[in-house]
Amino acid sequence: MENRDSRKSIEDYFRQGFQEVFRDRVERSQEVDYGYVYTRNKGYFGYVPLNHPIDSIVLQKSEDLLKDSRLTPDERLVCTMFTGDFKAFSEKMNQREYSKGFIPGYVKQDTREDANGRAAITLYSGIYRPIGTRRIFATSPMIGVSLSSPLKNKLVGEMGIRFRFNFGDKDFDYYAKGAVNTVNSDMSFNLSLTLGYKLLESKSIIVMPKVGIGLEIVDTGLYDRNDDPNQDETYNVTTMNLSAGVTTLIPVMKNKYIGVGVNYHYCPYQWDHNLHTKFDTSAFSTEVSWRF
Repeated sequence: MENRDSRKSIEDYFRQGFQEVFRDRVERSQEVDYGYVYTRNKGYFGYVPLNHPIDSIVLQKSEDLLKDSRLTPDERLVCTMFTGDFKAFSEKMNQREYSKGFIPGYVKQDTREDANGRAAITLYSGIYRPIGTRRIFATSPMIGVSLSSPLKNKLVGEMGIRFRFNFGDKDFDYYAKGAVNTVNSDMSFNLSLTLGYKLLESKSIIVMPKVGIGLEIVDTGLYDRNDDPNQDETYNVTTMNLSAGVTTLIPVMKNKYIGVGVNYHYCPYQWDHNLHTKFDTSAFSTEVSWRF
């Protein structure tokens, strides 16, 4: 209103989190018990009662100022916010004409930092290919899901499961139920724990080497049926899956990441003494991921 440079005031306002207090003020003022809400949180609301006349004045002055064509993008965003129209405020931040201002960049960074401080779910899709001459398994599609620790830490842990669909694989021999059986596996899965280290981190990319250990299970289709289906005894190839690789994460939208990973796997299948066919112990996998 006084035509003074407002940049520092706007930056200080957002960095101190006052925009969240203002939003809470507007939303809580619409509740039936707003007087009680204020009484319990006087300090938070700056000792100004909810639905105070100053609220109406701020709204009216902001609507008047929005008619001024001289406003900077950040000033226009602030005035939009002070009208209480938070939907319009969010929509404007995503428009190109406002993208160069301080507010969109700060809100985007603040949202991402908040998301990085929480655990996340990651979905995986990729391929798995053994390395060697004993090609029992062919190149197989793979899907998975994991629970990941917050990205704000240098060390990032994951606990997950990946399913592998064994298309085009060969038969193998497995001892079970008192005989050697020739079987063909439709699916394998891996329960794993991995630990990553953020080697490189910037606003546009995160590079994270990973190591992992897991339980590898290859389905044979062999089982003993009992009267209670929940007590059926299954016979599957069971071994360890050690992995090492690197994943690159690229931030997208406000708080999500797209990832690309390459991993080496070592699986000593012959640890399972019931397996009578030699398997390749080395493999590699490539995968894309969606962290949210």
